[in-house]
Amino acid sequence: MINIVFLFDSIFTVVGMINGLSDDPNAALVLMIIAVVISVGIMLLFTHPVGKFVNKRHSSKV
Repeated sequence: MINIVFLFDSIFTVVGMINGLSDDPNAALVLMIIAVVISVGIMLLFTHPVGKFVNKRHSSKV
């Protein structure tokens, strides 16, 4: 669930950053898609290391 929240946060951030960047709406769409793909990729890269960290340190779950 938290990944979905961060995903939408990334999308809203990109929308705010590209507002007025280009007159072409397709360019904005491509930039948003790239940003979402990159953010999901970063989240996937860190899923396993963070899971291992949390499993070793049960107090960090709180």
